[in-house]
Amino acid sequence: MAKILYISDMDITGSGYMNISIPLCLGLVEKGHEIIVLGLAYKNSEHHFPFKLVAMKTFIEVGAAVHNLRLLWKPDLIIAALDIPWHDLILRQVIRDQPAIPYFGIFPVEGDPLCMDWAMILMQMTKQYAISQFGTDECQKQGVMAEHFQVGIDTVAWRPPTPEERKALRDAAGFEEEDRIVLTVADNQERKALGIAFQSIAEARKTIPHLKYALVTRENNTQGFKLRSLASRDDIAIHDILYIFERGMEFKKLWSMYAIADAFFLPSKAEGLGMPLLEAMAVGLPCVATNCSGMSELLSDGRGYLIKPEFVYPDVFGNANRYMIAPWRAAECLELVLNAKHPQMVQDALDYVQARSWQIPVDMIDKAIKDTIK
Repeated sequence: MAKILYISDMDITGSGYMNISIPLCLGLVEKGHEIIVLGLAYKNSEHHFPFKLVAMKTFIEVGAAVHNLRLLWKPDLIIAALDIPWHDLILRQVIRDQPAIPYFGIFPVEGDPLCMDWAMILMQMTKQYAISQFGTDECQKQGVMAEHFQVGIDTVAWRPPTPEERKALRDAAGFEEEDRIVLTVADNQERKALGIAFQSIAEARKTIPHLKYALVTRENNTQGFKLRSLASRDDIAIHDILYIFERGMEFKKLWSMYAIADAFFLPSKAEGLGMPLLEAMAVGLPCVATNCSGMSELLSDGRGYLIKPEFVYPDVFGNANRYMIAPWRAAECLELVLNAKHPQMVQDALDYVQARSWQIPVDMIDKAIKDTIK
Protein backbone atom coordinates (compact mmCIF):
# COMPACT_ATOMS: atom_id res chain seq x y z
CA MET A 1 0.00 0.00 0.00
CA ALA A 2 0.98 3.65 -0.35
CA LYS A 3 2.82 6.08 1.90
CA ILE A 4 0.80 9.29 1.67
CA LEU A 5 1.87 12.78 2.65
CA TYR A 6 -1.37 14.68 3.30
CA ILE A 7 -1.53 18.50 3.57
CA SER A 8 -4.52 20.56 4.72
CA ASP A 9 -5.94 23.08 7.17
CA MET A 10 -6.52 21.17 10.41
CA ASP A 11 -7.95 23.92 12.61
CA ILE A 12 -10.10 22.03 15.12
CA THR A 13 -12.08 25.21 15.94
CA GLY A 14 -14.07 24.88 12.76
CA SER A 15 -12.25 24.22 9.51
CA GLY A 16 -14.29 22.81 6.65
CA TYR A 17 -11.14 21.16 5.38
CA MET A 18 -10.70 19.32 8.65
CA ASN A 19 -14.23 17.94 8.27
CA ILE A 20 -13.18 16.59 4.88
CA SER A 21 -9.67 15.47 5.76
CA ILE A 22 -10.29 13.40 8.87
CA PRO A 23 -12.94 11.07 7.36
CA LEU A 24 -10.89 10.71 4.18
CA CYS A 25 -7.66 9.90 6.04
CA LEU A 26 -9.47 7.46 8.35
CA GLY A 27 -10.92 5.70 5.30
CA LEU A 28 -7.55 5.50 3.56
CA VAL A 29 -5.89 4.11 6.70
CA GLU A 30 -8.56 1.41 6.79
CA LYS A 31 -7.57 0.60 3.19
CA GLY A 32 -4.05 -0.09 4.45
CA HIS A 33 -2.30 3.16 3.54
CA GLU A 34 0.19 4.91 5.83
CA ILE A 35 -0.38 8.64 6.27
CA ILE A 36 1.49 11.62 7.67
CA VAL A 37 -0.65 14.78 7.85
CA LEU A 38 0.92 18.24 7.75
CA GLY A 39 -1.76 20.26 9.53
CA LEU A 40 -1.92 24.02 9.02
CA ALA A 41 -3.47 25.80 12.04
CA TYR A 42 -3.22 22.59 14.08
CA LYS A 43 -2.21 23.48 17.66
CA ASN A 44 -0.81 20.09 18.76
CA SER A 45 -4.08 19.19 20.49
CA GLU A 46 -4.35 15.61 21.71
CA HIS A 47 -5.91 13.27 19.18
CA HIS A 48 -6.45 9.54 18.72
CA PHE A 49 -6.37 9.29 14.93
CA PRO A 50 -4.49 6.32 13.43
CA PHE A 51 -2.15 8.60 11.49
CA LYS A 52 0.63 11.06 12.35
CA LEU A 53 -0.44 14.72 12.56
CA VAL A 54 2.29 17.37 12.49
CA ALA A 55 1.55 21.02 13.27
CA MET A 56 2.50 23.54 10.57
CA LYS A 57 2.43 27.30 11.18
CA THR A 58 3.18 28.60 7.68
CA PHE A 59 3.48 27.41 4.09
CA ILE A 60 7.24 27.95 4.37
CA GLU A 61 7.25 25.26 7.09
CA VAL A 62 5.10 23.02 4.90
CA GLY A 63 7.57 23.37 2.02
CA ALA A 64 10.49 22.46 4.27
CA ALA A 65 8.61 19.49 5.74
CA VAL A 66 7.69 18.22 2.27
CA HIS A 67 11.34 18.42 1.20
CA ASN A 68 12.63 16.64 4.31
CA LEU A 69 10.00 13.93 4.32
CA ARG A 70 10.61 13.20 0.66
CA LEU A 71 14.27 12.57 1.52
CA LEU A 72 13.74 10.66 4.76
CA TRP A 73 10.31 8.99 4.59
CA LYS A 74 9.98 8.72 0.79
CA PRO A 75 6.20 9.08 0.34
CA ASP A 76 4.60 7.61 -2.77
CA LEU A 77 2.37 10.63 -3.36
CA ILE A 78 1.00 13.87 -1.94
CA ILE A 79 -2.67 14.61 -1.33
CA ALA A 80 -3.58 18.20 -0.45
CA ALA A 81 -6.99 19.66 0.41
CA LEU A 82 -6.72 23.45 0.15
CA ASP A 83 -7.98 26.53 -1.66
CA ILE A 84 -6.51 26.83 -5.16
CA PRO A 85 -4.04 29.67 -4.35
CA TRP A 86 -2.61 27.58 -1.50
CA HIS A 87 -2.20 24.62 -3.85
CA ASP A 88 -0.08 26.95 -5.98
CA LEU A 89 2.33 27.52 -3.08
CA ILE A 90 2.69 23.79 -2.41
CA LEU A 91 3.04 22.87 -6.08
CA ARG A 92 5.91 25.32 -6.53
CA GLN A 93 7.80 23.47 -3.80
CA VAL A 94 6.86 20.05 -5.19
CA ILE A 95 7.93 20.95 -8.72
CA ARG A 96 11.22 22.35 -7.45
CA ASP A 97 11.95 19.08 -5.63
CA GLN A 98 12.93 16.47 -8.18
CA PRO A 99 12.20 13.75 -9.08
CA ALA A 100 8.51 14.42 -9.62
CA ILE A 101 5.96 12.98 -7.20
CA PRO A 102 2.24 12.38 -7.90
CA TYR A 103 0.06 15.17 -6.50
CA PHE A 104 -3.70 14.84 -5.86
CA GLY A 105 -5.49 18.13 -5.21
CA ILE A 106 -8.87 18.48 -3.45
CA PHE A 107 -10.34 21.97 -3.71
CA PRO A 108 -13.50 24.09 -3.95
CA VAL A 109 -14.57 26.24 -6.88
CA GLU A 110 -16.66 28.89 -5.17
CA GLY A 111 -17.86 30.87 -8.17
CA ASP A 112 -17.95 30.92 -11.93
CA PRO A 113 -16.17 31.09 -14.24
CA LEU A 114 -12.95 29.40 -13.10
CA CYS A 115 -10.24 31.93 -13.99
CA MET A 116 -7.58 30.73 -16.42
CA ASP A 117 -4.70 31.41 -14.01
CA TRP A 118 -6.27 29.04 -11.50
CA ALA A 119 -7.03 26.48 -14.21
CA MET A 120 -3.33 26.44 -15.08
CA ILE A 121 -2.47 25.75 -11.43
CA LEU A 122 -4.85 22.79 -11.40
CA MET A 123 -3.39 21.42 -14.64
CA GLN A 124 -0.07 20.82 -12.82
CA MET A 125 -1.74 18.21 -10.58
CA THR A 126 -1.76 14.49 -11.26
CA LYS A 127 -5.42 14.33 -10.17
CA GLN A 128 -7.90 17.16 -9.64
CA TYR A 129 -10.91 16.73 -7.33
CA ALA A 130 -13.54 19.47 -6.98
CA ILE A 131 -15.82 19.14 -3.95
CA SER A 132 -19.01 19.95 -5.88
CA GLN A 133 -20.45 18.98 -9.24
CA PHE A 134 -20.68 22.71 -9.96
CA GLY A 135 -16.93 23.04 -9.43
CA THR A 136 -16.22 19.95 -11.50
CA ASP A 137 -18.22 21.38 -14.40
CA GLU A 138 -16.45 24.75 -14.17
CA CYS A 139 -13.07 23.00 -14.28
CA GLN A 140 -14.00 21.00 -17.33
CA LYS A 141 -15.15 24.14 -19.16
CA GLN A 142 -11.55 25.38 -18.85
CA GLY A 143 -10.00 22.10 -19.96
CA VAL A 144 -9.19 20.78 -16.46
CA MET A 145 -10.37 17.17 -16.34
CA ALA A 146 -11.42 17.27 -12.70
CA GLU A 147 -13.51 14.64 -10.97
CA HIS A 148 -16.25 15.24 -8.42
CA PHE A 149 -15.10 14.49 -4.87
CA GLN A 150 -18.49 13.88 -3.25
CA VAL A 151 -18.09 15.02 0.34
CA GLY A 152 -19.83 12.62 2.70
CA ILE A 153 -21.65 13.24 5.95
CA ASP A 154 -22.06 11.06 9.01
CA THR A 155 -25.84 10.71 9.26
CA VAL A 156 -25.55 8.70 12.46
CA ALA A 157 -24.04 11.70 14.26
CA TRP A 158 -25.92 14.33 12.27
CA ARG A 159 -29.49 13.15 12.81
CA PRO A 160 -32.91 14.68 13.47
CA PRO A 161 -33.76 15.12 17.16
CA THR A 162 -36.71 13.33 18.68
CA PRO A 163 -39.60 15.63 19.70
CA GLU A 164 -38.65 15.04 23.34
CA GLU A 165 -34.99 15.96 22.71
CA ARG A 166 -35.96 19.08 20.82
CA LYS A 167 -38.32 20.30 23.54
CA ALA A 168 -35.79 19.63 26.29
CA LEU A 169 -33.02 21.44 24.43
CA ARG A 170 -35.22 24.46 23.68
CA ASP A 171 -36.39 24.63 27.30
CA ALA A 172 -32.80 24.43 28.55
CA ALA A 173 -31.79 27.25 26.19
CA GLY A 174 -34.62 29.44 27.45
CA PHE A 175 -36.74 29.52 24.29
CA GLU A 176 -40.53 29.51 24.33
CA GLU A 177 -42.67 27.11 22.32
CA GLU A 178 -43.89 29.92 20.04
CA ASP A 179 -40.36 31.18 19.24
CA ARG A 180 -39.27 30.71 15.64
CA ILE A 181 -35.50 30.22 15.49
CA VAL A 182 -33.51 30.80 12.31
CA LEU A 183 -29.95 29.43 12.40
CA THR A 184 -26.90 30.42 10.35
CA VAL A 185 -23.54 28.67 10.67
CA ALA A 186 -20.99 30.68 8.69
CA ASP A 187 -17.60 32.31 9.12
CA ASN A 188 -17.52 36.07 9.63
CA GLN A 189 -16.01 36.95 6.25
CA GLU A 190 -16.86 38.60 2.94
CA ARG A 191 -18.26 35.63 1.06
CA LYS A 192 -20.79 34.62 3.73
CA ALA A 193 -22.71 37.93 3.38
CA LEU A 194 -23.62 38.24 7.06
CA GLY A 195 -24.62 41.85 6.44
CA ILE A 196 -27.31 40.60 4.05
CA ALA A 197 -28.29 37.98 6.62
CA PHE A 198 -28.88 40.70 9.24
CA GLN A 199 -30.89 42.83 6.81
CA SER A 200 -32.97 39.78 5.87
CA ILE A 201 -33.76 38.98 9.50
CA ALA A 202 -34.68 42.64 10.07
CA GLU A 203 -37.17 42.40 7.19
CA ALA A 204 -38.47 39.00 8.29
CA ARG A 205 -39.26 40.07 11.86
CA LYS A 206 -41.83 42.55 10.47
CA THR A 207 -44.10 39.65 9.50
CA ILE A 208 -42.89 36.72 11.63
CA PRO A 209 -43.88 36.96 15.32
CA HIS A 210 -41.44 35.65 17.96
CA LEU A 211 -38.54 35.48 15.50
CA LYS A 212 -35.09 34.68 16.95
CA TYR A 213 -31.78 34.57 15.08
CA ALA A 214 -28.92 32.27 16.15
CA LEU A 215 -25.52 32.72 14.51
CA VAL A 216 -22.49 30.44 14.89
CA THR A 217 -19.45 32.31 13.60
CA ARG A 218 -16.10 33.90 14.47
CA GLU A 219 -17.35 37.08 16.09
CA ASN A 220 -13.94 38.71 16.43
CA ASN A 221 -12.51 37.89 13.02
CA THR A 222 -10.45 40.98 12.11
CA GLN A 223 -11.58 40.72 8.48
CA GLY A 224 -15.28 40.42 9.32
CA PHE A 225 -18.11 42.58 10.60
CA LYS A 226 -18.33 44.07 14.06
CA LEU A 227 -21.47 42.03 14.43
CA ARG A 228 -23.06 43.52 17.52
CA SER A 229 -22.52 47.04 16.22
CA LEU A 230 -24.06 46.02 12.90
CA ALA A 231 -27.04 44.45 14.65
CA SER A 232 -27.61 47.68 16.61
CA ARG A 233 -27.75 49.95 13.57
CA ASP A 234 -31.03 51.89 13.33
CA ASP A 235 -31.90 50.43 9.93
CA ILE A 236 -31.28 46.82 11.13
CA ALA A 237 -32.00 46.75 14.88
CA ILE A 238 -32.00 43.01 15.53
CA HIS A 239 -29.74 43.12 18.60
CA ASP A 240 -32.64 42.09 20.84
CA ILE A 241 -33.30 38.83 18.92
CA LEU A 242 -29.70 37.98 18.00
CA TYR A 243 -27.76 35.15 19.70
CA ILE A 244 -24.08 34.84 18.70
CA PHE A 245 -22.11 31.67 19.41
CA GLU A 246 -18.39 31.23 18.74
CA ARG A 247 -17.48 28.48 16.33
CA GLY A 248 -15.25 25.67 17.54
CA MET A 249 -17.77 24.34 20.07
CA GLU A 250 -17.88 20.61 20.75
CA PHE A 251 -19.99 18.52 18.39
CA LYS A 252 -22.82 17.82 20.85
CA LYS A 253 -23.42 21.53 21.42
CA LEU A 254 -23.27 22.33 17.71
CA TRP A 255 -25.74 19.55 16.93
CA SER A 256 -28.06 20.95 19.61
CA MET A 257 -27.99 24.33 17.82
CA TYR A 258 -29.40 22.67 14.72
CA ALA A 259 -31.80 20.58 16.80
CA ILE A 260 -33.55 23.57 18.40
CA ALA A 261 -33.81 25.62 15.19
CA ASP A 262 -36.85 25.88 12.92
CA ALA A 263 -35.00 26.80 9.71
CA PHE A 264 -31.45 27.15 8.37
CA PHE A 265 -30.41 30.24 6.39
CA LEU A 266 -27.25 30.64 4.28
CA PRO A 267 -27.17 33.86 2.21
CA SER A 268 -23.61 33.37 0.90
CA LYS A 269 -22.51 35.13 -2.28
CA ALA A 270 -20.86 31.87 -3.41
CA GLU A 271 -20.01 28.46 -1.94
CA GLY A 272 -17.65 25.71 -3.02
CA LEU A 273 -20.11 23.30 -1.38
CA GLY A 274 -21.82 24.49 1.82
CA MET A 275 -21.11 21.88 4.51
CA PRO A 276 -23.48 23.52 7.06
CA LEU A 277 -26.31 22.98 4.58
CA LEU A 278 -25.57 19.24 4.54
CA GLU A 279 -25.54 19.24 8.34
CA ALA A 280 -28.85 21.09 8.52
CA MET A 281 -30.44 18.76 5.97
CA ALA A 282 -29.26 15.74 7.96
CA VAL A 283 -30.81 17.15 11.15
CA GLY A 284 -34.14 17.67 9.38
CA LEU A 285 -34.14 21.46 9.04
CA PRO A 286 -35.76 23.17 6.04
CA CYS A 287 -33.03 25.21 4.37
CA VAL A 288 -32.99 28.59 2.62
CA ALA A 289 -29.92 29.63 0.59
CA THR A 290 -28.75 31.65 -2.39
CA ASN A 291 -29.43 30.02 -5.75
CA CYS A 292 -25.85 29.78 -6.96
CA SER A 293 -22.72 27.60 -7.10
CA GLY A 294 -22.51 24.61 -4.72
CA MET A 295 -25.66 25.60 -2.81
CA SER A 296 -27.87 25.14 -5.87
CA GLU A 297 -27.01 21.48 -6.31
CA LEU A 298 -27.60 20.69 -2.63
CA LEU A 299 -31.08 22.25 -2.44
CA SER A 300 -32.34 21.66 -5.98
CA ASP A 301 -35.15 19.23 -6.84
CA GLY A 302 -37.28 20.39 -3.92
CA ARG A 303 -34.71 19.76 -1.17
CA GLY A 304 -34.83 23.40 0.01
CA TYR A 305 -35.67 26.98 -0.88
CA LEU A 306 -33.28 28.74 -3.27
CA ILE A 307 -33.38 32.54 -3.41
CA LYS A 308 -32.97 34.11 -6.84
CA PRO A 309 -30.02 36.56 -6.80
CA GLU A 310 -30.86 40.22 -7.31
CA PHE A 311 -27.63 40.85 -9.21
CA VAL A 312 -24.31 39.22 -10.10
CA TYR A 313 -20.90 40.88 -10.19
CA PRO A 314 -17.25 39.78 -10.59
CA ASP A 315 -15.27 40.13 -7.38
CA VAL A 316 -11.56 40.19 -6.59
CA PHE A 317 -12.26 37.82 -3.68
CA GLY A 318 -12.36 34.49 -5.46
CA ASN A 319 -11.64 35.90 -8.93
CA ALA A 320 -15.16 34.94 -9.97
CA ASN A 321 -18.79 35.99 -9.84
CA ARG A 322 -20.56 36.78 -6.58
CA TYR A 323 -24.34 36.47 -6.27
CA MET A 324 -26.24 38.98 -4.12
CA ILE A 325 -29.75 38.32 -2.83
CA ALA A 326 -32.25 40.99 -1.84
CA PRO A 327 -33.16 40.99 1.88
CA TRP A 328 -36.87 41.25 1.07
CA ARG A 329 -36.69 38.09 -1.07
CA ALA A 330 -34.93 36.23 1.73
CA ALA A 331 -37.54 37.46 4.23
CA GLU A 332 -40.35 36.16 2.01
CA CYS A 333 -38.67 32.73 1.85
CA LEU A 334 -38.16 32.62 5.60
CA GLU A 335 -41.78 33.55 6.19
CA LEU A 336 -42.87 30.77 3.85
CA VAL A 337 -40.64 28.23 5.59
CA LEU A 338 -41.57 29.18 9.15
CA ASN A 339 -45.33 29.42 8.64
CA ALA A 340 -45.85 25.90 7.28
CA LYS A 341 -44.65 22.33 7.63
CA HIS A 342 -42.52 20.84 4.88
CA PRO A 343 -42.43 17.06 5.43
CA GLN A 344 -41.68 16.12 1.81
CA MET A 345 -38.87 18.65 1.49
CA VAL A 346 -37.30 17.48 4.75
CA GLN A 347 -37.59 13.82 3.74
CA ASP A 348 -36.11 14.43 0.29
CA ALA A 349 -33.21 16.27 1.91
CA LEU A 350 -32.67 13.42 4.39
CA ASP A 351 -32.67 10.85 1.59
CA TYR A 352 -30.15 12.94 -0.31
CA VAL A 353 -27.64 13.29 2.54
CA GLN A 354 -28.00 9.66 3.58
CA ALA A 355 -26.88 8.66 0.09
CA ARG A 356 -23.68 10.71 0.47
CA SER A 357 -21.60 8.00 2.13
CA TRP A 358 -17.93 8.67 2.87
CA GLN A 359 -17.22 5.27 1.35
CA ILE A 360 -17.77 6.75 -2.13
CA PRO A 361 -14.90 9.29 -2.12
CA VAL A 362 -12.63 6.97 -0.10
CA ASP A 363 -13.02 4.21 -2.70
CA MET A 364 -12.45 6.70 -5.52
CA ILE A 365 -9.21 8.06 -4.03
CA ASP A 366 -8.02 4.57 -3.08
CA LYS A 367 -8.45 3.36 -6.66
CA ALA A 368 -6.66 6.43 -8.04
CA ILE A 369 -3.76 5.85 -5.62
CA LYS A 370 -3.36 2.24 -6.68
CA ASP A 371 -3.59 3.12 -10.38
CA THR A 372 -1.05 5.94 -9.98
CA ILE A 373 1.67 4.12 -8.02
CA LYS A 374 1.30 0.83 -9.88
